[in-house]
Amino acid sequence: MLLKCWVALCALFVVAGWVLSAAGQLNAYAYAAVSGATLVVILALVRRQPIRWRLPLRRFKRPLPLAYAILGFIALVGGALYSPNNYEGVTFRLPRLAYWLAAGHWTWISGASEKMNYSSANFEWLSAPLFLFTHSDRLLFLLNFIPYLFLPGLLFSTYRMLGVPGRVAWSWMWALPAAYCYVLQAGSIAVDAMGAVLVLASLHLGLRAARTRKVSEAWLALLAIALATGIEGTNLPLVLPCLVALWPARRLLQARPFASSGILAAALLVSFLPTAVLNHHFTGDWNGYGPYTNGLRVHNPLARMVANTLRVSAQMLQPPLLPGAHALDSQLVEKLPHAVNALLKPDFSQFELQLGELPQEEVSGFGLVVSLLLIVSLIGRLFVRGKTVHNVDRDQNRTATLIMAASGVAFLLYRGPVGCEATARTLAPYFPLLLPPLLRHGVNAWLARKVWWRSAALLAVASAALIVVLTPARPLWPAATVLARLRSRWPQSTQLARANEVFSVYRARNDLLGSLRDFLPATAVNVGVVADEDDSAYALWRPFGARTLTYLGSSRPWKEETHGITWIVGKTSLLDSRFQRSLEQIRLSSGGQVVTTQLITSKVRDGPEQWFVMRLPEDAGDRADDSQAGRE
Repeated sequence: MLLKCWVALCALFVVAGWVLSAAGQLNAYAYAAVSGATLVVILALVRRQPIRWRLPLRRFKRPLPLAYAILGFIALVGGALYSPNNYEGVTFRLPRLAYWLAAGHWTWISGASEKMNYSSANFEWLSAPLFLFTHSDRLLFLLNFIPYLFLPGLLFSTYRMLGVPGRVAWSWMWALPAAYCYVLQAGSIAVDAMGAVLVLASLHLGLRAARTRKVSEAWLALLAIALATGIEGTNLPLVLPCLVALWPARRLLQARPFASSGILAAALLVSFLPTAVLNHHFTGDWNGYGPYTNGLRVHNPLARMVANTLRVSAQMLQPPLLPGAHALDSQLVEKLPHAVNALLKPDFSQFELQLGELPQEEVSGFGLVVSLLLIVSLIGRLFVRGKTVHNVDRDQNRTATLIMAASGVAFLLYRGPVGCEATARTLAPYFPLLLPPLLRHGVNAWLARKVWWRSAALLAVASAALIVVLTPARPLWPAATVLARLRSRWPQSTQLARANEVFSVYRARNDLLGSLRDFLPATAVNVGVVADEDDSAYALWRPFGARTLTYLGSSRPWKEETHGITWIVGKTSLLDSRFQRSLEQIRLSSGGQVVTTQLITSKVRDGPEQWFVMRLPEDAGDRADDSQAGRE
């Protein structure tokens, strides 16, 4: 019941986001009306059919469930203590949400990071009510933490309906959530783990609908997979196995044609379709890449496949701690066969495996221990005699076989963000669907009974807990104090220097330009921003609702770019590439005043970069254009 309510509420607020946006009413009053009406409906439904739910505490007396409960609690604490600092979140998801709310509707943001425009919008629509009601981003992690709680139950029920033996499904329902790509996102605002839960929810509800003959479950299955594609466009191929799971229940939908048509319309609205239509309108390409790829498009499909395979392999085997990770990364890349390097070089001039000293949510896969458990199962499947255990009747087994085949096809169709470094993370929704063909083999039931295998599963959860405690994004230990003392004792250590820099960057990422914001007066209600896709101007929106940002650099004349703008915040290095002028030339030509310049580190690998705050006179655009005309 709770799962069904969650899927329905997600669909409702995504629909509300698009509808209110179309009406130009993205504001707290409109969302209060939607929330109030929803609450009334929920209370009426609960009164008619009370929810009987209790937490089976006895289950958590066993080691694996108890370990998962502790892991979930640690993730909850981390999410509650820290503001969101996920890279995608602070560079384009939260900034564009603030922009849309300021405008009162969805809009294509000229001059901004390309991802602000062509990426799916469902997470933003789910975030909007919390953002508006609290004027804060501190509670947004709950959008990931709540579905993380559904993950074990969904894994067990779905795997059982796909023919995985009960003991095996029970063991993996606790071990798989310990994969880094899921647990690190439980306290974050990344979107991949939520997509995995929605895909599993669609399979679970679709398979149940055929057994219970409840059309409501078939409707929710449609909404769940549609939501998954609207969360991240890379999930589109996963529609195939979910439709296969729903196929036996198709007559339920046909029996209620009008209601089913309405649900289908809602599913299309919460899917990737609206974003695809808008992308095509503005770029001529449904996925939005068009002219906006900025070098991300990979021209050689074989190079993309090889690069993705190498990165996924490395990111899946990432250990909990890996000192000297970047040096090891370089050495491994150098030792690749010459033919492989020659293949990758045209599209990946500086190819990296993206290994880190600590796993990071932006590039994490399963992690070493969970991957080793899978490798042991694979070896057993290949070399130990046994048969595949179905545990379902003939019709169910046929459906399960088709679902697993469709999942394999979906994986082959996966293309991902072209040129992406975080392939393992974006594959997080695919991984659970790829395991049943392996786990159905009888050797897994034998493994699950072994003490050493259960101990290894506990080790997987323990290593994940260690990572959640140590992660630079949300450290649950006094990182700054400890690192400062260690550096005072070993001042020449490059490893300690790098660790200190990494933790410092993550600590400041949510409010990266906060020190520049302090130079903006309260009267600066429209601030020009010069930044690229790796920069976060999110801090300049604070206090939320007090100002709007105009992103500069959309190839328009300077006069049009700066019309009505008195204050500009930007990265100095971008002025030459966007306006063919230096900071000093712009200051002289416009008669402006550089209020401050500061060195700020957005990414550790890029080092500190100079940022500036400039005050322009009201006629700065006209004066700059006249000066430019005179030089010409």
